[in-house]
Amino acid sequence: MSSWFSVDDRHPQIHYDGDWSLRTVARGGMVGRTLHVTNSEGSSASFHFEGTGVMVYGAVPANCTDLIKVDFTIDDSTTYPVERECHTEAQYDVPWLYLDDSGFLPFGNHSLTITYREGGEFMMDWIDYNGTDWRERSHSGRTRVAGQNGGLSTHVVTSIQMVETQAAKPSQGSIPTGGIVGIAIGGLVVVSLLVIAFVFFFRRRRRINHNSTVPLSTPFDIFEAFNPISKRDQDPNDPPPAYREVILDVQTRPTQLPRTMSVSQVDLEADRTGSTANTSVTMQFTFRGFLQPKKS
Repeated sequence: MSSWFSVDDRHPQIHYDGDWSLRTVARGGMVGRTLHVTNSEGSSASFHFEGTGVMVYGAVPANCTDLIKVDFTIDDSTTYPVERECHTEAQYDVPWLYLDDSGFLPFGNHSLTITYREGGEFMMDWIDYNGTDWRERSHSGRTRVAGQNGGLSTHVVTSIQMVETQAAKPSQGSIPTGGIVGIAIGGLVVVSLLVIAFVFFFRRRRRINHNSTVPLSTPFDIFEAFNPISKRDQDPNDPPPAYREVILDVQTRPTQLPRTMSVSQVDLEADRTGSTANTSVTMQFTFRGFLQPKKS
């Protein structure tokens, strides 16, 4: 937060060189109605401050015949010559130098030198300076600093926020928000496609495995599976083929019937001439569990 500080003409922070006099006036004067007055050519006053702006206030006497000429030099490099004429009545709280905090001075330590050149009397009352970087300034009030023999007088004005801002610029190398959203959506699409492909492949694999492991429920199904010529392949107009002899090597007890059976070995022999009459199938079964025959 920036602040404007007012320094009275009697404050030791202002150093006077040359012929100056302290004068009390009926009106005007920041503290104690005092002014520092000179009409001696080459007389000067110096002031050092830290800030970004400086202003000098004074008075103009009445009925002077010559222009009042004063030079204001900043940092021993830039000089602002000022000339004022007198009027029929004295004027007070007159701004002789007005360098506000709008960027004329960079923030830092500065010096102000006031040099009287010629003309009527020059009357200095107080000096204002701003003690904060103008890029972060806000006029929040004014503090007036009295001289050695005066009391402290302060007043605060209504706060006026004057903060300068610049449009935010995207940092170099950063990805725009739209690009991030696009990347996220693309990633979700890719993941979804991978999941769908995996589910499709898994279900297809299960279907293939299920079809390849369908059990043969009866010996006739087994016979038909290994029979070179099946009823489903027979032409309806052809005469019925010769029956194939299926030899089942089954060993059971006379009083028991098999409940379930499983094929442990199947030997298929066929005549290489293609004759179906000489085709034979030998199957060997192993039975587990038996049903007791029903008693008469």
